[in-house]
Amino acid sequence: MPTEDKFQAMKIRRLLAKKECDMSLVEIACRGGMVHLSGTLRKPRGYVGGMDLHEELASIQQLIRRIDGIRDVTADVTILG
Repeated sequence: MPTEDKFQAMKIRRLLAKKECDMSLVEIACRGGMVHLSGTLRKPRGYVGGMDLHEELASIQQLIRRIDGIRDVTADVTILG
């Protein structure tokens, strides 16, 4: 993986760490400005409030698209919860 792609993946991971949902099972792959998310998105353990994970995923994709150098984002993510 080229250095720029690794840098973009780290930048995305830092950005997504601020989200309330559990991103620990989501893999981030970057290649030439294209980002692919895969894995499982879920509510945090012990979370009792209402959280729409479909909206969270859409929000995550929008955040990633705003990053300089990102051309497109695809998601093959399973949603639990």
